Amino acid sequence: MYPYPSPEIEIAGRKIGLNHPTYFIADIAANHDGDLERAKLLIRLAKEAGADAAKFQNFRAPKIVSDYGFKSLGGQLSHQAS
Repeated sequence: MYPYPSPEIEIAGRKIGLNHPTYFIADIAANHDGDLERAKLLIRLAKEAGADAAKFQNFRAPKIVSDYGFKSLGGQLSHQAS
């Protein structure tokens, strides 16, 4: 039993907290490779798998990787395999 009052929040009219069903967030990350249509497909697939929400990451490798690290990527703008 939880010794404190159960904290709750609400997302899109759905209560989230200890006494409510799990809110499943699909971590799509950067698997969209910057492609909007691929991102939409991944959202649909996450929904079909039962996800309530999806989270993304979007970045450019030159902004977060050292020159040495970027050169080892072979000039790719993504860390994802092609």
